[in-house]
Amino acid sequence: MVDSIRIEWLTDMDSVDAIAHRWKQLAAVTAKRTLFSCYEWVSVWYRHYGAYYGYPLVGVASDNARVVAIFPLVFRQATFGKIPVRLAEFAGFNAEAGELLVAPGYDAVVGALVSSLLEQNFVDIVALNGVEKVHPLQSALNPNNSKGWYKIERQQDCYAVVDLKGGFEGYCQSLKSKLRNNLKRQRKKIETVGAWRVETCGRDASCAEHLSVLDRVFAIYDRSWKAASGGVLSDLHRDYYRELISQFAQQNMADTALLQIDGADVAFIVCLVEGNVYYDVKVSYDENFAALSPGIFLMHNYLQYVAGQGGVSVVSHGNRAYKKNWATAFVPRERVYLFRNNLKGRLANFSKFRLERYLPV
Repeated sequence: MVDSIRIEWLTDMDSVDAIAHRWKQLAAVTAKRTLFSCYEWVSVWYRHYGAYYGYPLVGVASDNARVVAIFPLVFRQATFGKIPVRLAEFAGFNAEAGELLVAPGYDAVVGALVSSLLEQNFVDIVALNGVEKVHPLQSALNPNNSKGWYKIERQQDCYAVVDLKGGFEGYCQSLKSKLRNNLKRQRKKIETVGAWRVETCGRDASCAEHLSVLDRVFAIYDRSWKAASGGVLSDLHRDYYRELISQFAQQNMADTALLQIDGADVAFIVCLVEGNVYYDVKVSYDENFAALSPGIFLMHNYLQYVAGQGGVSVVSHGNRAYKKNWATAFVPRERVYLFRNNLKGRLANFSKFRLERYLPV
């Protein structure tokens, strides 16, 4: 089967957009994937961040005229272990990336895609975030499939999920009593400040309504600890989220929740929805209300809303300690790094993974 496969690498948006229909067809038949591998999400990311964070590098495997696998990567100049390198990695940022699309019965093609990637002489390091423990990539990422490459390194990672298959009541019963009691105390604490409410802009809202709520999201973010430490959200990021929400709102796949306390917007959750799975893509809160833990409080109330909408799970990428307050599980995965057998590849591997052994304690 692999002998009949043709692999090409797309490096510009015109070529990526040209396979949009076939990309969507492949996504529809790929059994285990997240929303972050779909054309609608990846293409928006490329358009807004390509010139700043990495140019498109999309591996496409075809069996005759049928696309059977897509490897959505970016290529960029980067610093790894303080060594300047040429890096290929999944499209997206660390929290929202980590998979490829492969049609049923074509798992063997993944190895051919990886081999083809390793043959691209302009790459020093391949960094793949979010490779799950059981995935066709795992068998492809092994020393026997790394001709011309120096090392393969792995780091453990995970992301949070909330299981709502038993409804909100079932979810609450699954929480430890300490967490349930904390939530009750938190509610009373908030009520001493003022009346609170959760406002949602759901999947059936218009694009204009979603964009109006998004402006309020930006205003909350500009009062967050993230903005205090890293600056307000740049126009680049604002434009990205506007197009992203517009794209998904038109397909009834956008959902946003705002927490108001005493009439003020305090916290937000921005989600994209596919089927009955909700994916958070932006969360934050007003730092002036930090003592009330408004983000955690909003999430618990939002989960009740999601369950009422028929949602069966919420996926929250990124391993953060605060998510233990509401997650039902953390899904293990790996960050996998492949280093080319050249000077930069060897130096970067030594600097990142070996040098600390030789440093004094």
